[in-house]
Amino acid sequence: MRAHWSGLAMERSPSIDVTIVVVPRERFSFAPQTLKSVLENTEPPYKLLYVDGGSPTWVRRIIESQARENNFTLIRSKQYLSPNEARNLGFAKVQTKYTVFLDNDVVVAPGWLNGLVRCAEETGASVVGPLYCIGQPYHQKIHMAAGLAHFEDNGATHRYIDKHLLEHSWLDDVRDQLKREPSERCEFHCMLIRSDAMRTVGPLDEKLLGIVETHSDLCMLVRNAGGTVWFEPASVVTYVPPPPVHISDLPYFLLRWNNDWMTQGRARFAEKWGLRADDPDLIRHDWWICYQRLLFVPPVWNALGVLGLQRRNRVAAGILGTIDFLVTQRIPRRNRTPQVGS
Repeated sequence: MRAHWSGLAMERSPSIDVTIVVVPRERFSFAPQTLKSVLENTEPPYKLLYVDGGSPTWVRRIIESQARENNFTLIRSKQYLSPNEARNLGFAKVQTKYTVFLDNDVVVAPGWLNGLVRCAEETGASVVGPLYCIGQPYHQKIHMAAGLAHFEDNGATHRYIDKHLLEHSWLDDVRDQLKREPSERCEFHCMLIRSDAMRTVGPLDEKLLGIVETHSDLCMLVRNAGGTVWFEPASVVTYVPPPPVHISDLPYFLLRWNNDWMTQGRARFAEKWGLRADDPDLIRHDWWICYQRLLFVPPVWNALGVLGLQRRNRVAAGILGTIDFLVTQRIPRRNRTPQVGS
């Protein structure tokens, strides 16, 4: 199949500076809404590319229809991909000054892309992150407004510090506190990066599988290479987490958060940055992932609450271990042959 870039008018423009690369995060069923949001709320010119790693047939058909109607590029792998694998596949096609990585469970607000590009142009930033909101109604509750990602040493310990700023705040309550400013990190929910900076520190580490520090890894590498990361509140996006998890999403969802990926990714991050395996922030993320994996059955997690925290965690770990054995370890992932088309 022949590859197409988004927008016939864009194809004739000599000034396309941005390629938006959309990839699966943990499910597929929300992807058509993400693409619709991008197409409706993004001012041209830009290029759009969707990396489809094994989505179910009904989702694939919708995305193929969107690609034909809107003339954007679709890369499809029959096998499941980790998010960093998908981003690397997409970035290999990028020829523009900037790349925006966008997860397929995000809704963007009007003006989001212009805000990111304007910040990069005016500050010289290597990486720019927007104001991240979460859930519905869209663009109201803050997920992160800039963040921390660094290491602290007290002579005896070397530990990782990871924090969302203004998390769980309502936008209307803190709007006057928000300003463009340097940040230590942004997230792959939505991230603009200079393509040259990406080529300098990339490709993205595909050994970071199930852990949530993939974005911090990249931001710290950029900062170590002399680049800067900025927060731009004029750009607003909303991450839309489950539940629900559509039944057709379940195999990938469970693979995305399975124990092997989690432990391998954590070990890779710890080795890479000289951390102890029991670093408090890494362990904290383990429990976040445990909770995340049970989102497909919210009544189970809620019911376990009566057991108390420690017993609930032990029972949850047992349930998830059984799931890993029966389901996720049997899901094929390798030997993929991506196809590029529209």
